[in-house]
Amino acid sequence: MTGQDIYGFSLFHVYFNGLKRPNLKENCLVTYNGKNAPGLDYLVQNGHTGKRFMDSGAYPASKKNTDLDIDKYISYVNEVGDHLDAIAQLDYIPHIQDGTAEQQAEKSARLTWERFLYMWDRVRPELHKKLIYIIHAEDTQTLLTRALEWRDSKGEGIQYMGLGLSTTDMAFRWAQLDTATRLFKKYNYTGNCHGFGLQVLDCIQVCPYLTTCDSSSAIRDQMTGKVFIKGKMVKISDDTAAHHKSDLSSSHKDLLEPALRARAEEMGIDYDLAKVSPAERYLWGCKERSAYIEGGYKNHRPSQSGNLFRGAKK
Repeated sequence: MTGQDIYGFSLFHVYFNGLKRPNLKENCLVTYNGKNAPGLDYLVQNGHTGKRFMDSGAYPASKKNTDLDIDKYISYVNEVGDHLDAIAQLDYIPHIQDGTAEQQAEKSARLTWERFLYMWDRVRPELHKKLIYIIHAEDTQTLLTRALEWRDSKGEGIQYMGLGLSTTDMAFRWAQLDTATRLFKKYNYTGNCHGFGLQVLDCIQVCPYLTTCDSSSAIRDQMTGKVFIKGKMVKISDDTAAHHKSDLSSSHKDLLEPALRARAEEMGIDYDLAKVSPAERYLWGCKERSAYIEGGYKNHRPSQSGNLFRGAKK
């Protein structure tokens, strides 16, 4: 029994604030900005039925060489937590002034753990199961072992783990997932596990303990006029801007259009609107990536034993 057996698998899409439509069903990720999480109020008030994930905003803050106030974040978490399915802790993203790579990794691991414990003691107890402890590109073996063994004063353990997997270093991703799977199995972990920045089906399929991942691709794709359909990028927009150029000839595109129109109808998308509307392309992209990733995961349940690298694409 794994967390995936209990909770299933869900892909969260970074919410595009340009999409203002009631009764959305897609799983959405919103990001705290120091005051609130833009888009969350709209989703809650307009009949959103998908799952909701809140990121802490630590990474975008670090890109501005700033940090967020943890007490303000905790206050906001306690205010909106009932509307969320997953809540990322406020982790620590190292800065260049933190020293060498080794010193940065040490500080990141230490402060992220300290901040998790600080939040655990201050968020409402009923939100504990949603609070995600995050492990970045550090010593996964040591940090995850500690997290799996940890219990609070009431004997409650961490029920949502998060792995930083947004790197393009595939060898690191395989190693991180290999270590996590081995430890989750050793400790009979049945909680949730989130893969941050992970939307590579091959990687997702090798870890039966992953229950959630997130993707910002639908936002990036719509900016280039494209949609990710059945694993391939397809240009939808008629925009002739340089960054919207298509690899298809006009005649080839004409041949594809009936199939694209049929696919859009199948996915509940207005094809003509998608050609001119970033919001409609974004929604189409969310639906397509969910179908591709979640469907692919369900169709390939790997064995929990054996070498994860066997048969995996490097």
